[in-house]
Amino acid sequence: MSNQETKNTIETETQTTKKEEKKEEEFTTIPLEKTEQKEETEQQDEKETKTTEKKEKTKKKSTETQQTKLVQTIQNMIEKEDLKKIMTFQKHSFNNVKDTNEALTKFNKFSSEEFSELKNNFVYYAKTLVQMKKDLSYCYKKIGNMKKKIQDEYQITPSLIRSTLENKKTNIN
Repeated sequence: MSNQETKNTIETETQTTKKEEKKEEEFTTIPLEKTEQKEETEQQDEKETKTTEKKEKTKKKSTETQQTKLVQTIQNMIEKEDLKKIMTFQKHSFNNVKDTNEALTKFNKFSSEEFSELKNNFVYYAKTLVQMKKDLSYCYKKIGNMKKKIQDEYQITPSLIRSTLENKKTNIN
């Protein structure tokens, strides 16, 4: 139902309710002679509402026929061969999207499995590296302490030790 049709129906309903209210007021205050006039006006009002209802029905029918004519003209404008081409193109596109979706689903499943496995490996290797760092720093401290003791006890500097080691290497070669 269009906006105009709803407005028309609302207006007719309000008119009929107003008329009914007036009739009720007149009935209580009008003597018996006026009741005949009242009945005549009621009949006239009923005729008017019927005619407005008929007009609304004809408007509805005319809009429906206009809509069907529009649909038919659009259908006649498009050739059946073109429609077949469009349909095959849509089916082809749908199949491509479907295949792509399946491939992405498989890849997501594969990547989630690999991620969980690699995550465990990464955690293991990270712990190993941390432990190696601790071991190397411990070794470095021990070597530093040994150098210090050697210097203190024998008054030999690390540069002297290096030079003697280099001389030995060159003599061996």
